[in-house]
Amino acid sequence: MGAFVNKYAFELQQAALDLEVAMNSSRKVLDAATAADHSNAFAGPEVESRSKVIVALESAARSVRSARRQFDHLVDQAQGDAEQSLEDSADTLGRRVGDMTPVLDQAKASLQSAVEQREAATAKWHSDDKANSTSSKGDAVSRMQALAAYVKSAQAANKARTAAAKETVDASIAKADKQLAAKVKEMIADLMAAEQAEIRDLRGPLTFSVKLLRGPKKNKRAGNKGKAISEGCGEARGEGGIPTSGQTSCNIRSKAGFEAISEACCEASIQGLGRSKDAEDHFTKCC
Repeated sequence: MGAFVNKYAFELQQAALDLEVAMNSSRKVLDAATAADHSNAFAGPEVESRSKVIVALESAARSVRSARRQFDHLVDQAQGDAEQSLEDSADTLGRRVGDMTPVLDQAKASLQSAVEQREAATAKWHSDDKANSTSSKGDAVSRMQALAAYVKSAQAANKARTAAAKETVDASIAKADKQLAAKVKEMIADLMAAEQAEIRDLRGPLTFSVKLLRGPKKNKRAGNKGKAISEGCGEARGEGGIPTSGQTSCNIRSKAGFEAISEACCEASIQGLGRSKDAEDHFTKCC
């Protein structure tokens, strides 16, 4: 961005210098025309035509002085826009990685260094032959009219060049800002992807450690035995407590034994252990 601001400063300097060259060369032509007129008249076409040139020259001089005064302001404004772009990107990235002040200060210093190089690339002074060629055509009146038109065109060209330079630097900074924002967004996406990868890598050892803390899973055989006991108790009871032909002899031997087996089996089911010592003893003695 510093190169854009530097080029903008050079364009402003060159535009003002070109207008000043045109103004100075036109003034020389006017002075020569005034010296060549020995009539000492205070009115007439020639005097009027020279007066128009004087007015055009005064307007051009005001434009040059205004350009000189506004030069630093315009350059500082463009530099401020560039710095604001850097600050916005640094602020966005800083929300992810922390304080970006040292990096931002370094970037601003580089920008300032690039802008200050405009002193080494000063505008070039050149001679203006157009004003001299304009004054050599036609009579004195037509020459002064052409000279006044030339000064006005030079002033208009200066204004157009200044505006074009402003549009160019604004567009260049905006484009650079957009590219920088896209780069910052890409960097943030890469950081988020790296963070997710680290989290996935940590989940494996963490899950293994949790499994070690929980210990091995309980054997399901005890539950299966409890289920078998419950089913055996149900068969022992039969439907409605009436023995069937497929049941063992203990089911009809003692009503107290039947009630003991049922109570032991129910206790094993309530405890949820799938295994009861009393139930197994009763079931073994019965069967």
